[in-house]
Amino acid sequence: MKTEDEDIAKTTATTIPEDGEVPPVDEEVSSPADDMPPKVPLEIKDPGQEQKKSEEEKPKPFSKMCHFRKFTEKTYEELVIREKSDKLKAQQRLVKGQTARLVDGDLRFGDEDEEDHILEPDPLLHEGNTLTENYGVFPTPYCGWPIEEIDQGIKDKSFVVISRRVTKKTIYRFSATRSFYIFPPWNPIRKMAVFVSTNQFFDYFVILTILTNCVFLALPTMTFTESSEYVFLGIYTLEMFIKLIARGFFINNYTYLRDPWNWLDFVVIVIAYVTTIIQAAAPGFSVGNLTSLRTFRVFRALKTVSIIPGLKTIVGALLRAFKMLIEVIMLTVFCLMVFALFALQVYMGGLRQKCVLNYNITQSDSMYVTHYSEHIRNSSNWFTDGDGGYLLCGNITGSGGCPSNYTCLPDIGENPNSGYTNFDHFGWAMLNAFQLITLDFWEDTYNKVIRASGPWNLVFFIVVIFFGSFYLINLMLAVVAMSYEEEAVRAGKVSSSGVILERESTISELNSLEENNETSVVIIKADEDPDIVPGPNELVDRNCKCCHSCCKCFIPLLRAEGMVYAFISDPLFDLFITLSIVLNTIIMALEQHGQSEQMNVLIKVANYVFTAVFIFEAVLKLFALNKYYFKSGWNIFDLIIVIASIIDLGFEEVDGLSVFRTFRLLRVFKLAQSWPTMRILLSIILSTLGALGNLTIVLAIIIYIFAVTGLQLFMSTYTPEKFAPDPPPRWNFNNIQHALMMIFRVLCGEWIEPLWACMKANNELCMVVFLPALVLGYFIVLNLFLALLLNAFATDSIRKHKETNQEESRLKLAWERIRGLCCCCLGKNINAIEPKKNGKASGEDSTNVIDIDENGKEIKNADADADAKPSTNGVSTKSEDTKKTQSNGSVKSQHVKEAQEAFDTSQKRAQFSSFEEARQAEAARKKNGVDEDGLALGDTASSLKKNEVVVFNCMPKILAKRMPWLSKYDQPSRWYSMRRFLVKVADNKIFETAVLLVIFASSVTLAFEDVTLDEKPSLKLALYYLNIIFCILFTAEMLIKMFGYGLHKYFTSFWTILDFCIVLISIVSLIAESLGVSNIAAFRSLRTLRAIRPLRAISRWQGMKIVVNALMLAIPAIVNVILVCLVFWLIFSIMGVQFFSGKFFKCVDANLERIDASIIANRSQCEANSHMNYTWRNSHINFDNVLQGYLALFQVATFEGWMEVMIDAVDATEIDVQPREENNFAAYLYFVGFIIFGAFFTLNLLIGVIIDNFNVLKKKYEGSYLDMFLTSSQRNYYNTLKKLGNKKPQKTIKRPKKQFAAFFYDVSISNKFELAIVLIIFLNMIVMGIEHYNQSDAVSQVLDIMNIIFTTVFTLEALVKLVGLRWHYFRQAWNVFDFIIVILSILDITVSQLQSGVVLDDLLSDVFVTPTLLRVVRIFRIGRVLRLIKAAKGIRKLLFALIISLPAIFNIGALLFLVLYIYAIIGLSSFGNLKINGALDDIVNFRTFFNSFMLLLRLATSAGWNDILDAMLISPPDCDPEFKTLPNGTLVKETYGDCGIPWLAIPFMVSYIIIIFLVIINMYIAVILENFNQAHEQEEVGITEDDFDMFYVVWERYDPHATQFIKYEQLTDFVADLEEPFGIAKPNEIALVSFDLPIVEGDKLHCLDILMALVKNVLSDVEETAEFREVRNQMEEKFQTVFPSRVNTVVKSTTMQRKKEEVAARTLQQAWKSFKTHRLLKNITAQAMQQNLSRSSSMDSRSRANSIMSLGRRLSNALTSFFSSSRPSSAVSRASLKSAQNQHFSPIRKKNVSNTLQVPSVNTLYSSSSDLDINHLDL
Repeated sequence: MKTEDEDIAKTTATTIPEDGEVPPVDEEVSSPADDMPPKVPLEIKDPGQEQKKSEEEKPKPFSKMCHFRKFTEKTYEELVIREKSDKLKAQQRLVKGQTARLVDGDLRFGDEDEEDHILEPDPLLHEGNTLTENYGVFPTPYCGWPIEEIDQGIKDKSFVVISRRVTKKTIYRFSATRSFYIFPPWNPIRKMAVFVSTNQFFDYFVILTILTNCVFLALPTMTFTESSEYVFLGIYTLEMFIKLIARGFFINNYTYLRDPWNWLDFVVIVIAYVTTIIQAAAPGFSVGNLTSLRTFRVFRALKTVSIIPGLKTIVGALLRAFKMLIEVIMLTVFCLMVFALFALQVYMGGLRQKCVLNYNITQSDSMYVTHYSEHIRNSSNWFTDGDGGYLLCGNITGSGGCPSNYTCLPDIGENPNSGYTNFDHFGWAMLNAFQLITLDFWEDTYNKVIRASGPWNLVFFIVVIFFGSFYLINLMLAVVAMSYEEEAVRAGKVSSSGVILERESTISELNSLEENNETSVVIIKADEDPDIVPGPNELVDRNCKCCHSCCKCFIPLLRAEGMVYAFISDPLFDLFITLSIVLNTIIMALEQHGQSEQMNVLIKVANYVFTAVFIFEAVLKLFALNKYYFKSGWNIFDLIIVIASIIDLGFEEVDGLSVFRTFRLLRVFKLAQSWPTMRILLSIILSTLGALGNLTIVLAIIIYIFAVTGLQLFMSTYTPEKFAPDPPPRWNFNNIQHALMMIFRVLCGEWIEPLWACMKANNELCMVVFLPALVLGYFIVLNLFLALLLNAFATDSIRKHKETNQEESRLKLAWERIRGLCCCCLGKNINAIEPKKNGKASGEDSTNVIDIDENGKEIKNADADADAKPSTNGVSTKSEDTKKTQSNGSVKSQHVKEAQEAFDTSQKRAQFSSFEEARQAEAARKKNGVDEDGLALGDTASSLKKNEVVVFNCMPKILAKRMPWLSKYDQPSRWYSMRRFLVKVADNKIFETAVLLVIFASSVTLAFEDVTLDEKPSLKLALYYLNIIFCILFTAEMLIKMFGYGLHKYFTSFWTILDFCIVLISIVSLIAESLGVSNIAAFRSLRTLRAIRPLRAISRWQGMKIVVNALMLAIPAIVNVILVCLVFWLIFSIMGVQFFSGKFFKCVDANLERIDASIIANRSQCEANSHMNYTWRNSHINFDNVLQGYLALFQVATFEGWMEVMIDAVDATEIDVQPREENNFAAYLYFVGFIIFGAFFTLNLLIGVIIDNFNVLKKKYEGSYLDMFLTSSQRNYYNTLKKLGNKKPQKTIKRPKKQFAAFFYDVSISNKFELAIVLIIFLNMIVMGIEHYNQSDAVSQVLDIMNIIFTTVFTLEALVKLVGLRWHYFRQAWNVFDFIIVILSILDITVSQLQSGVVLDDLLSDVFVTPTLLRVVRIFRIGRVLRLIKAAKGIRKLLFALIISLPAIFNIGALLFLVLYIYAIIGLSSFGNLKINGALDDIVNFRTFFNSFMLLLRLATSAGWNDILDAMLISPPDCDPEFKTLPNGTLVKETYGDCGIPWLAIPFMVSYIIIIFLVIINMYIAVILENFNQAHEQEEVGITEDDFDMFYVVWERYDPHATQFIKYEQLTDFVADLEEPFGIAKPNEIALVSFDLPIVEGDKLHCLDILMALVKNVLSDVEETAEFREVRNQMEEKFQTVFPSRVNTVVKSTTMQRKKEEVAARTLQQAWKSFKTHRLLKNITAQAMQQNLSRSSSMDSRSRANSIMSLGRRLSNALTSFFSSSRPSSAVSRASLKSAQNQHFSPIRKKNVSNTLQVPSVNTLYSSSSDLDINHLDL
């Protein structure tokens, strides 16, 4: 092998010139070897001879090896010749026939010998990729110069340039044609342009220019900014011309304008020249000072993307991914239009209703109208709401009322929020609907609409939120993430896993002997791994090489190092350090505002102590590990923390450098060393930041572009006069830093309030900046960022890292050692108790620890948790079972572990050794269906056999052992019989149903205990007695189950323990109430836990059980992740305490408005002016301690109330000093950092855990053990087959025989008619959108007329279809929908006309017709728009994903309703008496159950929860702590009065947000996205439900009577008529033959056989395995019941067999003809011989010539007859026509096809005029 390698190296080596110049043109260079000899003189030889010699001598390289040759003029000529040759070959390939022949019994088509191997372009050699060494070593002198094309799959005329980029070689590809028809590739000018444009330093120069330009653009007020533009423009122009000369303009591939990024450069430069020319030509010309055109300059920042290959790849993949977004955007816009049209019809003008002061009549009647009109238009007479706006009201039941002496009037003044919140015309309705689905400040619109239009409009908001926001917006997220991942995988550029693979270290021992006077010591040299345990007389050398020679006392040093290493390696040392970290964290978290001096001293001393501990640890490790200390990342991190702590101590007393105190917080990260989940999270965050670096740059570019755009457009428009009397908003575009923060706020999802302020300062032009920034930045790029982050955080990757680690086992060993030292006297008891702990009684498998003694023998120890005895190598060994049960420092229960690993293929493959075992297990699972509760899924306890009544022991084992006399009650006796009877009662279905009804009734009664209960004594008394009755019934149920099941079983079930607690609380509360003790508010709150009891019934439903179990089983993972999030947040919280503690205090007036710092400077001045009602108050949300900091950070993370927190932080000055506006602008960076790392990372990790656990459990219930043995293609085929049984051929609607009906039938099924109706629907939508508030009478009349016209058209359409289709019209759901819409539209017109009538006006309005009903009827006109969905295939696919999710959504919705109900009851009983303040009003409150439920439904999206919490924290003196006020004004003594309950309010609100917003809502989203992913995966497979529908639509034309069979002759036409993906264009004979379709009697084929074959053809490569056949057989059994006609037929043949018979027949015919021809030739030969024998006769020469001529004619006829005989064509080939109308056979075979016999030109051998001498013929 060596010699062969050397020969290859020699033959492939490149000789390089000594001076390093580029080799001459004629030189050819192949891949050089690695060991290239330098400075070898180049030998110039004859090129042709050299090429010939090289072709003969050099061995063939491996397939990927490229040959690098200089591009020359000769190369271009070869490309031209190759192009012509390729065209010729392509033409020959097109005309290739479909000749079939039999080879060994198999059919072969075409001439396989002449098949050319078509090379595909190599994806790794695409332009922009890096040239790897797999393709050979590229010669350095050729860098930057044109070489021949290296990708053989590319057929274009192109050349390649390989250029260095840092250490990599990047591929560039250029067109080989002349640039501008002037410069060929070998032209020196173009070569230089190519060299410059591909040079990395040229790119660096351009990037530097762009960055400099970006800085200048961000400083528009500077004087030099405008003049510098000409310099930048000149540089960009030069760059463009260089690239144009190098690449050419646009005609061929790889030219300048073929790259979209070059289009961007080109357009920006052209626009810059346009603006420059306009300015020069007309200095006074100003079109907005050309601001709009100049704004395009900001897109120069995108040039960075076009230069950096990584960014170009990512953005290119994003742009391709946006194609998938088109359907989602269409659906979103369509739904927005529907929502907007609905709101336009219902809420138009409704938000202008205000409370107006009553007008006292003092003038005469003649002046009344004038003065009254002035009175109601005067804004001073309108009631204000306290926030600077006016109180909305309504005259509908349940809407907001007005105070006394005020009246609610419509059409008063402008709309709320400066007139921007309204639905007065279609544009504003669209904007507000968009605000609703983005969930930005939607609670404001919600509250206003409910106040103005009544509570029943809640339904509209539920539909918009749950469908528009939760589905459409998250669908956009799913589509972006999925499409990007596909493109990234296809490009092979980005790894989305984000997992760090740790390199395994190796150990090699190098022993050396050191002779000593007394003993010999073996020194072990540690290599890579310092963790080597030395034996006796062995020392480990971990030092540098120089230490051995320079250190005289080397052996004592090694001994000292060994002792220190043993000390730091001891588990107790690790435990000590871990406890120090925890204590240090706790001490740091104790810091708070206003702490005592003793606490200050404690924190200061603790800091000294822990700093000394960590310094001591670092010094010991540094001494023991020496150079290996720096090979661990954690050690380096520890050293950095130690250095930072020393710096912190040095600057501790310096006032301005308190920021160094934050370095102490880094110590918290040291917990990750002993906390696996935190360590994994940190590693994933770091790796993800690296993987998403390019995407982060793209996000930064987008933020910059929109910020600078806003800066240039709106910089000087935020003036005080536009916002008077209020000050200008602090969120503006006045400078670059404010602009960047503004766009960052938009990217966080808050856009509507900044947009209102911008429109107030400017106009609707602001939407051009805000809406694209929201869509592009928030919906797409940021959502993609979060989705890929979520993908990297997937619990699968976390689970992969959850192996036990050395640190964790060391801590366990340390705890065991401490326990052994402390509890040595209790050793026996420990050993006795432990097996029970790990026994099967607790639901876990018992595990044994296997210890290994010095002889290698195993010693089994029954104590699973005991200390493992160290072996000879010092490493404690535990069994694998024990390792598997250790996760995150705790032992998980077995069923939780199984649920998490339910669909892990590797686990299942290990569980089942063979396919047969898995099949049997699956059959057993389906047969038994036993779940955790011991019952089959869907069964109740009463479904067991009557004889199987199991009575468990009554007493627990502990009591039975202590009191043996109790066990006699478990023996058969009367007591036993009674217990047996009680078990029967408890398990009876009727009893269970009765209990559920009682539970439901008791839960309903809780809803009546609102604030009005004291005013209804009879209801209060009835509820009191009902409570007693329910308490007695629940107590009876508890006693029945307690004595029936036994105490042991009763108190080991979660549900029965919950029952016991609820009954106990009810009894205690009733006793307390009867005794008159009213101080039991806590018991009243706890009593509402009875509402949880319906979960017992719901858990019996299989679908609901998945939801509940998903929550239960996800709790360990959720708690684990929440703990990690809390640690992350702890760092930010402590940092916030250090930065802002005590600095949120401010001086406010009576209206709680902050006084300006120029008036009140500090606290003392504020208190001195207390007579002016000035008070020094703190914000409710602050950073005074760590817990308050957590609450503040939670608000920031949910983006609710974060503006107020940031304003306080940015304005903060010092303690007891009045805040100043934007005193500390840098404080924004703190919140930006937290939002990125605390919100984006940790919250998405939590969401990912919830979604992942839900999907795992869903797959556990719905998955199959057989699935793991199928490949992906087999699984796709299997999933597709499962859909086939749902559809069958339908009978075609017959065309009526009567001519009149037949005409309408033809019209109704016409595509043109359908298209015309769709266009009319579009027009109807446009006309509906024209309607607006306060429209003129002319517009109203025109709209009414148009409405009548459209209704008439739709009515005529329905009549046409009714006449044409008859009763079949109602077979389609869309037709029924149309019919209902037509009826309602007619009703709308009728009601409108009657309403406008004079006579019937009063009558109708009094009876049933009201304006509200009229509007509701008009809403149904929007239903016509929904018909557009019928024409949109992509939208139907997206909606189909939602429809198939409905069952699961119903289950989750039931759970959501249940939790809402529970919290509504708790809120009603605990916060119903709150004083109306802040965000609470007469509609938004907890006073009644309905109001409480409505408020909590709003809070399910976390909308405005901070304002509600702020109102719930009301405290004296703002409220009365002793008395509550009833609605009638009566004061009643209450525990907390009308004040809040802070200890309950914060946990109530935070727990609700976490459970609903972060858990249940995300489960809702998980179900929809999972179904969408399945639908998308099926679409990626290539087959959807629409394809099956299309198949049967075409089938109906060939099988109008729905017999499920078609004729064999119709097969080719049928398959050709199908659309993609099933359709196969003609000629399709080869494909149909290869399908091997069964042909039944009558020459017919079944639809299912054809469809299954087409499915298999689309999926392709479906392997035939035993497992796959098993699954397919199961499907066949299912199909037998669905298609009985298919089973009852007899298969006569197959398409393959039919073709074989045909080919065999043709072969026989040809053989028979050949035989006949040979026999004829034989006879002719015999006659010729006879004539030769008779030559000696007396016949004259003329008669002989005539005989020979006759012989020649016969031979000619025979040959012609043989060679010109056409082959018989089959029925299939005869039917292979290009169109169904052309019935004659058109030949497709050409004469130049090589697989057909050529007909020779056979002429008469001898003519009468032949000049040949007949006598010389020798026959």
